Amino acid sequence: TDNNMRYTIPILLVGVAIFITLFYTKPAMDSTTGLSLENTNLSKQLDSSRKSQSTIDEKATQYKSFSTEEIAKLEKILPNDIDNVKLIMDIDEISASHGLKIRNVDLKLEDVNANQNQQQAPNPYGTARLSFSVTSPYDRFVSFFGDLEDSLRLVDVSALSFTAGDKDLYEFNFEIKTYWLKNTI
Repeated sequence: TDNNMRYTIPILLVGVAIFITLFYTKPAMDSTTGLSLENTNLSKQLDSSRKSQSTIDEKATQYKSFSTEEIAKLEKILPNDIDNVKLIMDIDEISASHGLKIRNVDLKLEDVNANQNQQQAPNPYGTARLSFSVTSPYDRFVSFFGDLEDSLRLVDVSALSFTAGDKDLYEFNFEIKTYWLKNTI
């Protein structure tokens, strides 16, 4: 019996060691490996965040280097909001410089995200369609159209039609598309 006890205790201790290894140490090691992977992912995200912040800081420094005149031009080209009245007044001012009056003004805001699926990021800009008409001789129309093209405000002429009238006068019907930056922050 003393001889059996001599082998039983070591076998029992080896069995306990195997049990502890399988049911305690191995799961603890596996969770440590999972935490190590999570730590690696978080470190990568932190590096990416630092790079993004560096880019933001660089762009902010670049923006601050612009003069107030340059910033005003940028805001006129692509404003931060759609100012309906200002847009119409700008076009009316251009037409008035050629002795023309804009009429039949109609403004429609468009949803630029309507045709996108939900996985795509929303567009950072908004669009509006402005339609109006002017009556003028052809030469004044060409001059007006050139000034409209040269104005700082970003506009695309999406439709243009005309109707002949009396005494070398034509009615020109415009549809333009304009843009503005949405507040995305």
